[in-house]
Amino acid sequence: MKPNQAKNGKLSLMTALELAKEQRSRKSLLMVFAILIALMVCVAILTTIKKGFSFFTFFPLFFAPTLVTKWMSYKAVNDEIKAREIQ
Repeated sequence: MKPNQAKNGKLSLMTALELAKEQRSRKSLLMVFAILIALMVCVAILTTIKKGFSFFTFFPLFFAPTLVTKWMSYKAVNDEIKAREIQ
């Protein structure tokens, strides 16, 4: 069983109120990660301009998969809410 299938299984057992709470928490987490990665990209660009290529130039790439995972998790909650036609 894939990890997303296990999460979707848990989501299908949640009530509408629990899903709404889960959606808010996952959205907040997604926003925090997006802001942090955007900040890292800005620092990487500035570091590259001032000092040339270094480890920090590619540093945001190490965290990009985490952002994608958080986005997929948020999307799974939204899909479950849409499947139940909850507003």
